[in-house]
Amino acid sequence: MDNRRILITGATGFIGGNLARALADRHFAVSAIIRPTSRAERLQQDIGAANCHVFEGETGQLVEILDRCRPDMVIHLASCFIAEHQPSQVEELIAANLLFPTQLLEAMAANNITRLINTGSIWQYYDNRGYNPLNLYAATKQAFIDLACYYQQARKLQTLTLVLTDTYGPGDRRPKLVNLLIDACRHERPLSMGSGRQLIDLVHITDVMAAYLTAVDRFDTLAGSSELYGIRSGTPLTVRQLVDTFQRVCSHTLQINWGARADRTRELLQPVDSIALLPDWHPRIALQDGLAQLLEAQG
Repeated sequence: MDNRRILITGATGFIGGNLARALADRHFAVSAIIRPTSRAERLQQDIGAANCHVFEGETGQLVEILDRCRPDMVIHLASCFIAEHQPSQVEELIAANLLFPTQLLEAMAANNITRLINTGSIWQYYDNRGYNPLNLYAATKQAFIDLACYYQQARKLQTLTLVLTDTYGPGDRRPKLVNLLIDACRHERPLSMGSGRQLIDLVHITDVMAAYLTAVDRFDTLAGSSELYGIRSGTPLTVRQLVDTFQRVCSHTLQINWGARADRTRELLQPVDSIALLPDWHPRIALQDGLAQLLEAQG
């Protein structure tokens, strides 16, 4: 039985909620930081209401929360994703993706907690470059990695960053393309799409959970202050190819209005394969199998 204590941010989201359950199933002592506005009923059932700590924005409060939890490790998943921001959304992006995680690092340092699993985004590597943010969201994610360098050098922080591609799976309520396709199939609804040239690299939530659990164990042999690895399927598809695959799996032809929506100014058109995969991990669920499971589960 593993009795290590792990604190999660973003645990009311799709990935974070699944991770909280996966860790609890492995008998980790799991706690979570949540916002006052979070709907945390399911999370409270999974890890206990007393282990869900409401954070209202003050760094000192976060220091106190970590002092009470005394985690051996923190897994940071919370973020604000906006594909194309408006001027009114700058503060929200900075607060969620830069201010809060920096407060988290400060609270970890104050409590001598040195292990952090961070979550990055494939959108930080537009055109498959070493660093080229596709949007402001991606830039804030990279800015946090840069801020963490101070805590690595001065406060003995060890960071392992997992760079995620697109994710999907049962229970996902996000307005993601896979869910839109399922809805269009079930209700015979037409879908308006852009050109369909954009790349999408889907990893099933079961494989994502395996990656985080592998990362947790990797800290026992982590060399140096920081490591960064990719979590991807290895077989990215264009949106058009994904639609074709989905139609084959569901044995149904969807009404797709290609070109009805304008593409964004910057789109992911090149596969991001320059980041080394997480050692001792590889995806196991093929896209066709994952889509078939979803369709069966949703009737």
